[in-house]
Amino acid sequence: MTITVLEGIDYSGKSTIARILVPKYDLAHISIALSKEEKGRINGLSLEERFREYLALNRRLYADAQGKQRPVLLERFWPGTISAHNVFMGKRLEEEVDVYKEISSMRPDHILLVTVSEEAIKRRMKARPPQHKYESDVATLVTMQEELKRVVDLTHKRMDVPYTIIDNSTDHFADLESSLNAVKI
Repeated sequence: MTITVLEGIDYSGKSTIARILVPKYDLAHISIALSKEEKGRINGLSLEERFREYLALNRRLYADAQGKQRPVLLERFWPGTISAHNVFMGKRLEEEVDVYKEISSMRPDHILLVTVSEEAIKRRMKARPPQHKYESDVATLVTMQEELKRVVDLTHKRMDVPYTIIDNSTDHFADLESSLNAVKI
């Protein structure tokens, strides 16, 4: 059983990609979904407490993934959590907490990082209005994407987790499917 993590910022097309990959590879699909109340409670915590809460959630998701009898696509996992904290708190979580020691037991087999251009973000925002405050700021999303790339690359170096970057800037479904043909899970 393999665990592939699907990461990317809002508007990058993670859900679209999941809808393509799940049936193609007969994957079990697990996605982080928090209630508004849960998000509000967690957002009121300190940086370290928030990290611990998300870490506990990631552990539950990872345990669920390990219990599956087929390969798993885990949409949004700890690389996104670390990246978001780094951007919103203005400091790198891995400098505050021994992150890689904490997450060493949750090593995925592969990370698929979905990237998107600034122009594509703007087009997609018009089609799907922002649901969260940070989603409405293109510059914040671009910053988060750069931080996510850095965290995924650091994860590759520290934990030897291979990754693939998928540029999903086009709005042409055929182009996306063509890019995904090269993905091996």
